Order: sequence, then structure tokens, then C-alpha cells
Amino acid sequence: VVYGPGFNLNGIAATADGAYLITVQSNTGKLIRVDLASKQVLEINLDGAGAGSGDGILLKGRTLHLMRNNLGLLLTFKLSNDFTAADLRSVTTDSSFQFPTTFGRYRDRFIVVNSQFNNRAAPVLPFNVSAINVPESGNGKRLQATLTGAAEVNGGDSDGSGTASIRLTTS
Repeated sequence: VVYGPGFNLNGIAATADGAYLITVQSNTGKLIRVDLASKQVLEINLDGAGAGSGDGILLKGRTLHLMRNNLGLLLTFKLSNDFTAADLRSVTTDSSFQFPTTFGRYRDRFIVVNSQFNNRAAPVLPFNVSAINVPESGNGKRLQATLTGAAEVNGGDSDGSGTASIRLTTS
């Protein structure tokens, strides 16, 4: 990975077997696979799809979701068996996104952090998070929740299974 001006590596996820790390170099738009055994770093072939301004990522099996923050786009890729190539499957956006950075999964929803990095001098208060259906399981409906303080997530597994509680004040 060649270090350059701007944001470099951002977002990271491990494959289920722990063999690889997947990360994005935000300033170049490169998706990268790191082999943990050999330490080999390999650019994943995106077949022309862009990943510039890549921020938060989430990997489940071979499905990779990547947030392109300043564009307000959530890209969904299907990775090859060896994690060396990615096929763009969908691009999702939502009118509630305000420079979205990272996200987590809760059941069939993504909870998206709206950073407002583009409006640092005078952010719109209160800051909020958006909840959208996971692209491959939803019908496009959304719920916007406004944070009046901090969000609190308790329990559950990172893949959305199990039980969890999220306390938000909704608008």
C-alpha cells in the first residue's frame, strides 16, 4: 500500500475463517486483501467499480458492503472465493444520509452513522443515525432515528443474530 495525501486505509473486516483482512484505501479507491499468514497485500479487482472515499465496511461471507462517505452511497459487492475480485451487485442511497461514514447490522437493518463531516463549522443538530434495510433483504423502506445523546447498543452478535437492544429517541 502506497501512502498518499488524504485518508488512506479506512474500514476493516476479517473473513469468517480469519485468513484475510479486507480494507479500503479511501484516497485511491482501492479495495485491499491482506493475507494474515503470508503478509501478502493484494489489490482486489473491482472490474472498474469505484471505491473512492470508502469508509465503513461490513463483510458477511463473501458479501461486502462498503460506504462511500462523501457520495452517500452504500455499495454491495460479491467477492470471489479467494477474495481477489469483487462484482458490484447494488448501489444504495437514502435521502436521510448526511455524509455517512460507518454502519453496523442489526437484524435486517443497517444503522448508518451520519457524520456531517461536510458541515463541521455548523452541523445540523441533533446528529442522527439512519436505519435502512440491508440491500439484499429489504424493500427500500427506511426509519430515521434522531440521537438526542448517545446511542447505546447492548448484546447481540456482530452479524445481527441473537438479541440486542438499541435505545434511540425517534423523530
